[in-house]
Amino acid sequence: MKNLIINVPRLEIHRPPISTAIIANAIKSAGFDVEALDLNCEFFHWLGSRNTYYDYDEVWDSERPLKMKEFKNIIRFIKEKSFKKINNNDRIFISVFGSSSHLFTTILCKIIRKYFKNKIVVLGGQGVKTSDISDKKLIFGMASM
Repeated sequence: MKNLIINVPRLEIHRPPISTAIIANAIKSAGFDVEALDLNCEFFHWLGSRNTYYDYDEVWDSERPLKMKEFKNIIRFIKEKSFKKINNNDRIFISVFGSSSHLFTTILCKIIRKYFKNKIVVLGGQGVKTSDISDKKLIFGMASM
């Protein structure tokens, strides 16, 4: 089985988490193929401006709603930067660092379910248990996508 580990926004751009490397090494040590995709870093560079990247902080922290233009940018970004790698892997591991990663993770998971129905998606990290995601008040990451 081929495995893809993904970091998602929002993380501090100058301090990527070591957890992705640790998990990738564990998967590799178990004899499986693995690659990593840092969508946080990719998003920073894709936006082309430090200020634009940090403008999203208010969205990630739920201080303001996502604007339609921002939503469309996120969709376009996910399609451009992750579709090929998602398609080439069987299992997708998404590192949810905290509650500020929920919105991007939710959008990413819905896109994966729409276009890649046969992929196994695993959410992990401290952000999985920090908030509710559904009307059923299930813990984030436990709801069916």
